[in-house]
Order: sequence, then C-alpha cells, then structure tokens
Amino acid sequence: MRKIIFHVHSSYSCDSNANPQKIVDFAIKNHVSCLVITDHDSLEGSISAKEYATKKKLNIKIPISAEYLTNIGEIIAVNLPENFKNIFNHKELCRAIKKEGGYTILPHPFRGHQLNKIDYTNIDYIEIFNSRSSFEENKNALLLAKNQGKKKIYGSDAHFLKTINNVITVYNKNNPFDNQIKSLYLKYTNKNKILFSQLIKARKTKNLKLFIISTMRIIKYYSIKIIHLIKNIQK
Repeated sequence: MRKIIFHVHSSYSCDSNANPQKIVDFAIKNHVSCLVITDHDSLEGSISAKEYATKKKLNIKIPISAEYLTNIGEIIAVNLPENFKNIFNHKELCRAIKKEGGYTILPHPFRGHQLNKIDYTNIDYIEIFNSRSSFEENKNALLLAKNQGKKKIYGSDAHFLKTINNVITVYNKNNPFDNQIKSLYLKYTNKNKILFSQLIKARKTKNLKLFIISTMRIIKYYSIKIIHLIKNIQK
C-alpha cells in the first residue's frame, strides 16, 4: 500500500505560508508516495514542489494541480500541464482538464458550492471527507458521492505543515487516480488553525475587515479556552 496526501495548500495560496519545499520534506519524512498540492488558482506551488523533488532525486509523485474558483464554487484539477490556464465556467474547465488527461475533483461540496447548478458529467471524484469541514458537511458529501455514482477521495485541506497528516489515504496501483483511494487516518483540523489561516489571508490580501474579524474570533476562541481551563482547575 502506498500513501497519498491530497489537498494541500502552500505559500502560493492566499491563506497559507507553508513553503512548498518544506511540504515535500514533510511528505518524504512521513513516507508519502504521492503529494497533491492544490493552491488557490495557482499551479505554482505544485510546480515548485515537483522541481525541488526532481532536483533532490526524491522518490515521490507530485502531479501539477490547483484548486480553481469557478461559477459554481471550487474545482480541484490534478495532473495538468504547467501552462494550463483557468476557465471560470466549470463545465468548460472540467472538459479542458479531461482533454489534458487530468482528473477533476469536487472538494468540500457543502462549503461554498451551488450544488444544483453543477454538471457532474466530467467530475471524477467527490471529496467526502475534508479535515476543515464539519461532520454533517462530510456526511452529506458522502451521500452526494453515492447518489452521483462518483469515486470518493479524502482531503486534509492543509494550510499548515502540522495539519498535512490530518488525512492519510492509501492506494495500490502506480497511479493513485486509476483506482479507489482508501482512507487510513482521518482527523478534523482544530478550529484555531482555521482561524489563523483566515488571519494569514487577511494579511496577504490586505483585507482590513477580515483581519479585524479574524483577530476577534481568535481572541474569543482562546478566551473560552482559558475560561474552561480556570473552571477545571477550580473543581
């Protein structure tokens, strides 16, 4: 069995500071055979990681991939040429991905998608577990995959090195996308990591409103933690 880590964000995403080279080193250290970096609207993270792995002669597959924003929400594209250009219309995008021999994935379908407007014809996989989604959202994603007759995939949606291992899956064949990927380990991302990724996004996009909202949410999160800690000490 070989390990695959799917749906990872690097510093080429607006909400992550993870260095692509350090992501590769982390994957190698954890005996990962296939690493899928899916930055927001950018192939650069996966390209940088692949170039680094090739230069270091590391035994790891890194397909050129990205998570593209479309008219119905985000679509993940895997195994693309380096000069691939995004298309906002999801139908045209999926057809273009398939034409290039790539794979299409509907990530976290119950977060930020217009499900009633999606053409599932050229969707290969549905992400049925996303580490940053809720239990109910993942449960509904599984039902959607079953109803649409799509293959299942599991994503860490990692924005930090420490959350990459939240989701570990395995495969048998040389190409993980040629067979059914199976889950080995699934863990939900701690809320504080999600909050801090939004703070990173606010800083990188220079969004003052988001910065203030994220900061207040982080203060509230840790205030509640401290209150619970004090109550437990007093018992």
